[in-house]
Amino acid sequence: MSESTPARKPFGGFLSILITLFLLGIFFFSIILNFLLAGALAVLSDEQELTQNTGNFKVKVLENQGKGEDKILTIPINGVIMEGADWDERMTTSSFVKRRLEQAAKDRNIKAVILKINSPGGAISTTEKIYQAILEYKEKTGNPVVAYLDDVAASGGYYLAVACDEIVAFPYGITGSIGVIMSFYQMQDLFENKLGIKEIVIKSGLHKDIGSAQRSMTDQEREIFDRIIQEMYGRFLEVVKKGRGNLARLSEEELLNIADGRVYTGNQALEKGLVDQLGSFSDAFEEAAKLAGNLNKDKTELIKYESRRPFLQELLNTSVKAPKLPFENFMENIGSPRFYYMWKTSSIR
Repeated sequence: MSESTPARKPFGGFLSILITLFLLGIFFFSIILNFLLAGALAVLSDEQELTQNTGNFKVKVLENQGKGEDKILTIPINGVIMEGADWDERMTTSSFVKRRLEQAAKDRNIKAVILKINSPGGAISTTEKIYQAILEYKEKTGNPVVAYLDDVAASGGYYLAVACDEIVAFPYGITGSIGVIMSFYQMQDLFENKLGIKEIVIKSGLHKDIGSAQRSMTDQEREIFDRIIQEMYGRFLEVVKKGRGNLARLSEEELLNIADGRVYTGNQALEKGLVDQLGSFSDAFEEAAKLAGNLNKDKTELIKYESRRPFLQELLNTSVKAPKLPFENFMENIGSPRFYYMWKTSSIR
């Protein structure tokens, strides 16, 4: 009796169909990608032609201003001052400001710059880089730079303002907070006594893990940090005295009484000599026009530079960055201690 041949399973045919569909998908995807790349090259080519006189920026003329050859550039200083992505509106990076000042220096029609500051301050190194860039722009061009202190222009925000030729403050904005801050968490009790976690550290030197969240700080380590903070604080006082002649004439005791870290309203800052005048952004524009040689403000354009993002970046929406969760903020601050010129009342980011 002959044995019957088992029925052949359809798996092989199904697999062939899948492979065929996969290859067809790759083929059509490559066609679409080629079209997108061609479009991107065309857009970038057009943008390069449109921006040949403005580098990587497009010029936006702000509303209700004159139309003439003379221009005043405004640069926003928004959010925390620290390094990161230039398009992240929650922060201001050194490259964001430096690139705009460098481009402004190439345009002879730009007669002045206004820094519109709305920042609690931020990282010391980033603040110092922007401060130096402002001084370099002034020296290179001879053009005035005016600071407008908006809602909050504290600590590092004020640090940048003193590099300017004139400071105009909103009467009820917040400024001041001259000083340095460093903070970190001490979590030894939580880890060891509550969670049963103990960190094992093998180090080359006594202070290699200074500022660790897993152990208490020693008196000697506190002294080390204090010396660093005092050095940075001394630098802050130095730039304040350099930029504010009236404050430089005060006695050390009087200056330290003003620069003890407290914040001031615009009205209070004027009384202390921290700012030159009170007003709105329009007043800052008028002051910039005046310092630039009494420009006719009705014929002077107020402009700002906006970045031209590559076509593919816009397509993929890479500039959109999800806000960090509170736990992420918390975990960032557990790490190595950082020093800030910043009015810090909550998590850094």
